[in-house]
Amino acid sequence: MNQNEAGVLAAERSLLDAMLRGDVPVLDKLISEDLLFTNQDGALISKELDLSAHRSGMLRVHTLVPSEQKLQHFGDTSIVSVKLRLSGTYGEAAFSCDLRYTRVWQHRQGSWQVIAAHCSPVSA
Repeated sequence: MNQNEAGVLAAERSLLDAMLRGDVPVLDKLISEDLLFTNQDGALISKELDLSAHRSGMLRVHTLVPSEQKLQHFGDTSIVSVKLRLSGTYGEAAFSCDLRYTRVWQHRQGSWQVIAAHCSPVSA
């Protein structure tokens, strides 16, 4: 594994940890301003909408267990696919699900940022 691949995987771990802790400042650094994120319902979610769900407490992640992680690296861009077992609350509703995330990371101004992402439900 080269230095760039290690950097992307470290950024991915930081992102997952920030999601679990609801750490908006870390999420803000790791997510590009021009993020294109398609959620599991097919809706396009902006960075601000994503961050506001964490900031307001609307989204609270209680458990987050990654598995089946794959990485493809292309110069200053990397693609990470990971299966996540998630549980938490969205508003008053509890959730527990398995999702597959595909994230596109790009090295910008000395750090890795998510520029695009998509998640899909995974059958158990």
